[in-house]
Amino acid sequence: MVLLLQLGAVLLAGSVAAVAWSSSKASPQAVARAIVILALAFGYLAFWGKVWPTGKSLLSQRSRWEAMTPAQAALAGTPPGVQSGFAEWIRARLAPGQRFYLVPSATQDVSVYQWFTYRLLPNLATDRAQQADWLIFYGTSPRASGYLHQIKGLAAQYGPGYSIARVRHAS
Repeated sequence: MVLLLQLGAVLLAGSVAAVAWSSSKASPQAVARAIVILALAFGYLAFWGKVWPTGKSLLSQRSRWEAMTPAQAALAGTPPGVQSGFAEWIRARLAPGQRFYLVPSATQDVSVYQWFTYRLLPNLATDRAQQADWLIFYGTSPRASGYLHQIKGLAAQYGPGYSIARVRHAS
């Protein structure tokens, strides 16, 4: 459909330009008219040629998103390999406003940090363990990471290499 409309716009612009320049007495108004029509035709090609596919894509995506529950939609952007279940488990344990520090592991990816800072909102991440209320051990343990002396009590474990712990100074 789009191809036919684009082809029609090019043919129309070409015929208008041919009529304007074929007359023996091409007036400045005829040339200006041809330029305006060519500009409109190319504007149509550039603008509507992108608007139709983009709009159609947005409508199809909307119908897929409408079928999701809010919980599924919240997790839909999880990067591959990130433990989204661990983030949901943590969300149930942190009170709003508490800060956390994601303890770096040897294999930590930037997408893990970005995902956790997004998914654990309204809790904020901090760049120093001393400023945090909670330490999140992703892909490591308190003992292996060297943060064992900073935790209060025992770390709550989600699974091997995934745990959280209160910071010793936290209230």
